[in-house]
Amino acid sequence: MGKDDYASLYLQLFDGSNDPQFILDAAANRFIKVNSAFENLTGYTKEELESGLVLPSDLKLPKQPPREHTDRSAPQDGKSAIYEYHISTKSSEVKILELSMKKIELFDRQLKLGSARDITKRKMLEERLKEEIDTQKQKTIEAAKASVRIYQLTEKIRNAPRMMNSLLHVEDVDSLLKESARLMNDDTGLNYAGVSFHLIEDGRLVKKFPPAKGSEAEYDLAKSASKYAAVARGDEQALRDATGELIVPIRARNEIMGVMSVRFDRE
Repeated sequence: MGKDDYASLYLQLFDGSNDPQFILDAAANRFIKVNSAFENLTGYTKEELESGLVLPSDLKLPKQPPREHTDRSAPQDGKSAIYEYHISTKSSEVKILELSMKKIELFDRQLKLGSARDITKRKMLEERLKEEIDTQKQKTIEAAKASVRIYQLTEKIRNAPRMMNSLLHVEDVDSLLKESARLMNDDTGLNYAGVSFHLIEDGRLVKKFPPAKGSEAEYDLAKSASKYAAVARGDEQALRDATGELIVPIRARNEIMGVMSVRFDRE
């Protein structure tokens, strides 16, 4: 076979290939030749592409998504490079292509020989699978957290009688509050992040535990705008603020004796 025969055979293989193929003029950055599969891929005719009416830059999306676009290697003479490329077809359909390109020199011209593969469906499937995997991971994490919470609650219920028995032996209010706070904070008890108690004395709401000084030590029950005073007055049944602190009234025979503040671990 002569050179002309090989050239004719190559053109037949090029035109008849099921894979979209193209040849670019590297300097002019325009299509020299495309096959029918490339026409079908882009929606443009051979005449539009090979005449220079439609340039490679016209197909490329203005901004390639950085997460999707991967340049595995720069094309070198005689070696192929693989690109992930986003294009817009003639009908404005966005497609994701995997391009294989090789630099060649022919008749003193720098050319790029390339083939394209439409991987849009594959990328969409990968994205959907990734989302499903992330969802399942999150569900697994939430289920694990729920199991831990159930276990912790079970332990609290199991320890309740022991904690109550330890409070029966205290002799005064201060000792009762101190021991209650210890049990509520202890990891073998209720395991709260923090507990404090305020009691009403002579029209004032006094912080009994832990001890405090200054403006946090006591509040004028009638005038104070404090969240603790609001619950102690009965303005609020209970309060939970943005930090997760919960304030509830302490009652005895339906009378509010003070308030208890509980701080929970965020986890």
